[in-house]
Amino acid sequence: MRTLVIVLLMALVGCVTTGKPVDEKKMAEGYFEKGVAHFQEKNYELASVEFHRSLQTDSSYKMPYYYLGVLNDTQGNLDEAIKYYKGAISLDSQFSEAYNGLGVVYEKQEKWQEALKSFNKALENKLYTTPHIPYVNMGDTYM
Repeated sequence: MRTLVIVLLMALVGCVTTGKPVDEKKMAEGYFEKGVAHFQEKNYELASVEFHRSLQTDSSYKMPYYYLGVLNDTQGNLDEAIKYYKGAISLDSQFSEAYNGLGVVYEKQEKWQEALKSFNKALENKLYTTPHIPYVNMGDTYM
């Protein structure tokens, strides 16, 4: 009887540990993609929920930080936008899009020197595929 109980307990332990591990990075990407879909539909509340879920699942994923920056900028929450852009930059110091977004927010706040520094930082990345955007934004800042 005692041997039977031990065998059953070992079988139960084996059943518990044989499940597939959850890939948190893929889950975070899934939440992020849902957020982007909501953002494109201008459903900002649901987009924000999905971006935050993505961050809760994998806080090392930079894209939800970036999109939360864009979302907050769109809604006029400039201090929050700065916080999220800086969060993305803290994860990737070469994230040109985040530097450009940060520069745009500083420009809206009339923090001209900070805006120019951010645009120049975006341009430091030689792999940046759309460097014309920060150049245009710099021109707007000088205007």
